[in-house]
Parts: sequence; structure tokens; C-alpha cells
Amino acid sequence: MLKFLNSQQTDYVMQKLHEGIFNLHTGGRSLATKVVRASYYWLTLKTNTLNFMRRCRRCQEFTNVLRTPPVNLHNLSSSWPVAMWGMDILRPLPKAPRQVKFLLVVIDYFTKWIEARPLREISASEVEKFTWKHLLCRYSLPYAIVLTMTPNSRLKPMKNSCQG
Repeated sequence: MLKFLNSQQTDYVMQKLHEGIFNLHTGGRSLATKVVRASYYWLTLKTNTLNFMRRCRRCQEFTNVLRTPPVNLHNLSSSWPVAMWGMDILRPLPKAPRQVKFLLVVIDYFTKWIEARPLREISASEVEKFTWKHLLCRYSLPYAIVLTMTPNSRLKPMKNSCQG
């Protein structure tokens, strides 16, 4: 059985459950769930909890707001095996034996086959060696290699890129 509350009691219950002992400041839907779990109910429960959360100053200051504009997703697919590879560098990992802390990973879009290599440092020569040895020599020249480059990528240029 749930206890039915009037409008004066609802604000008090929402405030105590929203801030709580640990001062968690949960969202509107989770606040509505907490109210029901605490054995309380009123007719406009969901709208009141959402409005209460929107009025909370701390929730508005520290909420996770996506500030990037929405964009359409693009499907990358391959028509045949080893034609299109995706390449990315995972970092930083805890240091392993031989002081490696980066992982260079490539994946075939058709078969989902993965090739990976641990690296000590990220450099263009290391990426070039890996691409030559593990992709080109093994599987032939692909149609495309899709690189994931972020603004804070640390790819160091080769010193003598013209010399073979």
C-alpha cells in the first residue's frame, strides 16, 4: 500500500529523497522511482519530480549535458574480406613488460578479424612498420584504411620519411 500525499507534503518528500543522506542529486525519473519505493504516491508524481529536478540549482550546474550538435551516423561496411580496415591506437595502458603502454589495433570491417601490436611509443615509423608487415605483406593492398584521429593524437612524425 502506498501513502497518498497532498501538495504540501510532496515538496518535503521530494527534497529529502532528492538530496538524501549522501547528497546524490539523482535525476527526475530515478527520483520518481525512489518516491514509489519509499511507499509514497500522488497523481502528478512524474511531472512533479521532473520539474523539481529542473529547479534544483546543483543539478543544473553539474549535470552531464551534451553540447555537440547531433549528426547522422554513417555505416561503414565492406563488400569483401580485407578490403577495408579500421585502425586505432589505444592509450594509455598500464606499463607492461618491455615498457609497452600503447596498443595499435586494426580490424577488418567484413570479417571482424583483429590484428594488434603493443608499442612503447607512438610514432609514424612504428605504425608504418606494423601496416607493412601485418597488413600489406599478409593480406595485400586494401581498398581503404580508416584512421581514428582525435585532436589530441600524439603521432610523432618520421625523421627521414623519404629514405626507404
